[in-house]
Amino acid sequence: MAKKPAKGRCVHCLKKGVERNWDHVFPKSWYPDTTAADFEKWQIPSCIACNDRYGKLERDLIGRLGLALDASNSASAGLADKALRAINPDAAKSEGDAAARDARQKRSCARCRSASKECCAS
Repeated sequence: MAKKPAKGRCVHCLKKGVERNWDHVFPKSWYPDTTAADFEKWQIPSCIACNDRYGKLERDLIGRLGLALDASNSASAGLADKALRAINPDAAKSEGDAAARDARQKRSCARCRSASKECCAS
């Protein structure tokens, strides 16, 4: 694993002299299960605030897209399962995590219901 980048400029907000960490250009969670272990996953130096902010957007996006993927297609192997696990309170590691997953599930179902009356029957 690469060591933490030195203070410097964030590639997202362009602030200078900030503490940075590594931001994956293509988030690790977006790689299908069929991705080779030695496949290079590009990283860029990002300030912690930007990395956190983009991380939340990326988690939301994969949650939305992952539910629309064909779970039987090897190109998306595991991504649908990850998306379903992310909204499953039973997969949580703590009460706070369970509450966050439950809230995500409710938001997903609300978006789905607005598109289709048959989704998330409850």
